[in-house]
Amino acid sequence: MTTADDFVIQFIQDKGLVSAAEVAEVRSSLGEIPEGQNADTLAIAKLVETGKVTWTAITQALGKEFDMEVLDVSQVTPSEDILKLISREHAERATILPLQMDGVELLVAIADPLDTETLDSLSRVLKLPINPKLATPEDLKLAINRCYGGGALNVSYEEVFGKETDEEGVSVDLPQTGEVKEDDAPIIRYVNSLIVDAIRRKASDIHLEPLEKRFRIRFRVDGVLQEMKGPPKRLQPSVISRLKLMAEVSLAEKRIPQDGRIQARTGGRDIDLRVSVLPTVYGESIVMRILDKEGLKLGLPELGFFADDQAKFQGLITGADGVFLVTGPTGSGKSTTLYSALNYINKPDRFR
Repeated sequence: MTTADDFVIQFIQDKGLVSAAEVAEVRSSLGEIPEGQNADTLAIAKLVETGKVTWTAITQALGKEFDMEVLDVSQVTPSEDILKLISREHAERATILPLQMDGVELLVAIADPLDTETLDSLSRVLKLPINPKLATPEDLKLAINRCYGGGALNVSYEEVFGKETDEEGVSVDLPQTGEVKEDDAPIIRYVNSLIVDAIRRKASDIHLEPLEKRFRIRFRVDGVLQEMKGPPKRLQPSVISRLKLMAEVSLAEKRIPQDGRIQARTGGRDIDLRVSVLPTVYGESIVMRILDKEGLKLGLPELGFFADDQAKFQGLITGADGVFLVTGPTGSGKSTTLYSALNYINKPDRFR
């Protein structure tokens, strides 16, 4: 859901799926909205994330309202010829999946019933009438990831370790750790290509979450957690161990939290991954924060302060003592602000 989120958040209140108080509570918890983000989009995601409503309930209500059939796309497998009609990039951006030809019409699944612009544009380009059906955004994202090749799982070993640039302009050099055994190669390829996929999608975080019966992988993109296709539950220990090895934390220790770091390089830019390992009931959980070190080298003028605010800021960070606190949601620029401040005060003649 994108352009219609302002409608959707009012719609689910009108239909009694959530209360106005719940919406107000979630909105107040969002804090400052990052530039380029939509408050309603984040509010809906938060309502779902906190269990106040489900995507299934929202989609079923929208289907009834607009007289559109709601499909379960979890098992659909469009042919290669059908998938070629819409590029993966466009499918992900518009949350749309081509399914099959139905006579002379192209049957598609879409998350936003109000996104007529995408449907009209698609019809003009393909010179085909489009027959849209509804599906939940989370199911569609998983289906797109699966049908177009699963993203990370299809990145080759050479793409991960080599220096050729792939079709999307992304190649990553990651450190090899220790001797690679033949049995370990699939896990190594998966873990490295998972990182490649996250960087390609411009994710800020990678979450690897052990659940009771499955191993969940989620990327945080534009502040919203998106579930990816994860490996089988039986591979969970191997994937976690590989990441712990790369982050140079203790493999033997499984009872206490650990923090580590992985360094990668892509397109001539250094990428840092801060790795946090946390024991849970169903195994160790890992969160990796992706930091573009080049993006942390902005000067103070590039941060976008007004002149008066920048002068106050410079006065605060050049003081001889005190505490400077920077707060904000994920991706709002906390680290960038602090690194810019450190770069500003890191002068050869500074003695305080």
